[in-house]
Amino acid sequence: MGNITAVGCYTTLESGAKQIGLLYQGTVAGVGTWTTLTPPEDLFPSVENTIAHSTMGGLVVGNTTNNSGSSKIFQVMV
Repeated sequence: MGNITAVGCYTTLESGAKQIGLLYQGTVAGVGTWTTLTPPEDLFPSVENTIAHSTMGGLVVGNTTNNSGSSKIFQVMV
């Protein structure tokens, strides 16, 4: 079987309700690389949530929100 690219978000005990973006690249069986997606602080100050929601070719797209409730779109080349 070929490799897949999947995106989404997760939380931890430490992050509480704060959502952290993730990227998985590998086999369907889970043998691959998991990467946390965190936007640059200078472009996205005070990020509260990072949600990666789409992939196409080598591009990941998602949204971030900050502590004042503002939302921004981000993209990452993979």
